[in-house]
Amino acid sequence: MYSILGNKNYSLNEYSQCSILNSSIAKLDSPIILRYYFEKQQPLLIEIFQTKNGNTNKYDINTTLGCIMGSRNSIFQKKISSIKNEILIIQVEKIDENEGVLHIKFEITPHGYNNFQDPKNKIFYDIYSESQLYRSACLNEKGKFLPSRFPLHLFKDNLIKIKFFKNTGRLIQEFCLNINQFSKQSSFNINDGRNSFQIISKTEITKNYTFVDYLKAGIEIGLSVAIDLTRSNGNPKESSSLHYIGGNTKNQYERAILACGNIVGYYDLDQLYPCFGFGAKINNTLQQIFNLNFQEDPNVAYIEGIINAYHNAIEKVKFWGPTNFAPIIREMNKIIKQQNHKLNIIL
Repeated sequence: MYSILGNKNYSLNEYSQCSILNSSIAKLDSPIILRYYFEKQQPLLIEIFQTKNGNTNKYDINTTLGCIMGSRNSIFQKKISSIKNEILIIQVEKIDENEGVLHIKFEITPHGYNNFQDPKNKIFYDIYSESQLYRSACLNEKGKFLPSRFPLHLFKDNLIKIKFFKNTGRLIQEFCLNINQFSKQSSFNINDGRNSFQIISKTEITKNYTFVDYLKAGIEIGLSVAIDLTRSNGNPKESSSLHYIGGNTKNQYERAILACGNIVGYYDLDQLYPCFGFGAKINNTLQQIFNLNFQEDPNVAYIEGIINAYHNAIEKVKFWGPTNFAPIIREMNKIIKQQNHKLNIIL
């Protein structure tokens, strides 16, 4: 039997449970629906119960939703401790929440436009769902309206209403269509009582790709850290310094590294982070930029490794100045150009 529990308001709530009898492949009867937040820790506890010869053993797998999402192509695999050849596999699927985008381009036929040279005859249109979503500018001198775009979820029951007006505010004509019909409509026939003309519709629906789509496609997030070791931060041996590490609480630099790293770390498969210091003297020589670990390779393994390298650097360097970000940005550009399928964050 499998139970999956999640952290909600800092208490574990059971999301799902299933039983498996005499099966080499166990699957949940139905998917577990969870709301995912990139910026939050979302702990999960998977409890696995194995019953054999009347005895029941329990195995726990602690993970987070972020760890699952950050697995390669969002497929999480974990060996179940002490159970031979048993692997837990969690595959993520995104629920389609009508994430398309409707792009609207209207223009008037040249013949029709000749009837609207007079400013009083200029026309505009409104877009409605349950209420008004948009009012266009008037037709321009080229016989075109400015393009507009709308997320599909704005249209209740997938219906769109378009109203065409003269510049005086008089309603000319309105249309109410299903979104799919509207996207295939090539033109609208308009009659204002005196003139008949066509408005050409160049409308399409595109997919609005989300962060989850990019994760499932294999993108990683890389974290790079650059630490300001200039005198403006204060003497690290004094409690007033931003680099003070002698107290019972973590300093602001440690908190920033952990807060960012403990989220972003889930999405970096190799767990290697380029780390630099800047604005300090090493052996009485000013270094605008240097590898925080004092090694030829600036990569540090794991978030804990960043903290350890930071602590070590504070003891070895002399805080100096000035605060200059340009060398760091140039160095990071070199690193980023060597990486594929990686979104890079500089802290």
